[in-house]
Amino acid sequence: MRTRVLQVNVLGTNGTIPGTVGLALKENQKFKKKEAELKELVKVSSLEESDIPKVLTIQNWIARYAVQHKQKMF
Repeated sequence: MRTRVLQVNVLGTNGTIPGTVGLALKENQKFKKKEAELKELVKVSSLEESDIPKVLTIQNWIARYAVQHKQKMF
C-alpha cells in the first residue's frame, strides 16, 4: 500500500498567514507599551537611555532562562 503525502501551503503571497496581517502577540503588545513608557521617562530625564537594555539583550535573557529551565526539568 502506498502512502500519499499532501502538502498544503497556508502562506499567502507575502509569506504570512492570510488574515493575520496587523495582528501581534499579546506579549509583544505589552512589550511595546512598556518600551514606550521607558522612552517617555528618558524624555523627562527620569532615566538615562543607556539604562534601558536593548531588545536583543532582553531576548537573549529570555532564551538563556528558557534553556536553564528546560535543563532543570530533565
